[in-house]
Amino acid sequence: MKILYVSGYSRMVLFNRIIPKALREIGYEVFEFDWNKILKFNKIIKIIPSENVKKKINQELLEYARSINPDFIFVLKGEPLFIETLKTLKKETNAVLFNWFGDDPWEFPIFSGKISPYYDFFFTYDPYSVKLYRENGHKNAYHLCYGYDPDTVNKIELSDADKNKYNCEVAFIGSHYPKREELLSQIKNKFDLKIW
Repeated sequence: MKILYVSGYSRMVLFNRIIPKALREIGYEVFEFDWNKILKFNKIIKIIPSENVKKKINQELLEYARSINPDFIFVLKGEPLFIETLKTLKKETNAVLFNWFGDDPWEFPIFSGKISPYYDFFFTYDPYSVKLYRENGHKNAYHLCYGYDPDTVNKIELSDADKNKYNCEVAFIGSHYPKREELLSQIKNKFDLKIW
């Protein structure tokens, strides 16, 4: 079974390494399409308009997908992908399209809620956002939490200074949202909490 893994976020470089690795470890043949190379080039020289860069990303993705004919297409977020590209991928490859979206709920009204119907399955790291997708008509929306790669984590060596700096009972790593602040404020006096 062939999976085409589609991503391109320089800030998510670890995901782009461990997700294909995990899929290979469970027996899939994994092909990778990283649009970051095209976007990075555009950011450096700032010559090609953003819309032209998106067109190039979509064109190259379609050509690559046609060349490998995957059984599954796994998109990590996918902001530069056009809805027309998703429709074409589905029609021409007959692959199962799924998305794992890691920025809910704040992107739901502006992006993820609009593109979710064009995927066969839509996964969100936020369990509360599943309801948003289902109310928006996407019955195959599910919660898929973050995980970790034991090979990466087990290789980390901490100095005594690092242990003093990072040691705590509860660590929160993430972006600020009012709801998160409210929840964290409820536990800050009960646990040794560090927020990053």
